[in-house]
Amino acid sequence: RNPKRRSVRLDDDYFLLNIPAMPHFKRTEGAFSISGPKIWNDLPYAIRCLSDLILFKKALKTFYFDLVYNDI
Repeated sequence: RNPKRRSVRLDDDYFLLNIPAMPHFKRTEGAFSISGPKIWNDLPYAIRCLSDLILFKKALKTFYFDLVYNDI
């Protein structure tokens, strides 16, 4: 990721991934190299910055369960 020269505090997120240019074919939009960074960047900062694997898995699971079951 290329940080801006003048950045605000919210832009200091070094855990964001670069998303490659969109492909010309619809079939490749679902490729992991395209969808992986999109999904990672959509996660909250609190989850992306966790360094302990067990805590990361627990927070990720809780995040997705909250997304699914809060709508019911």
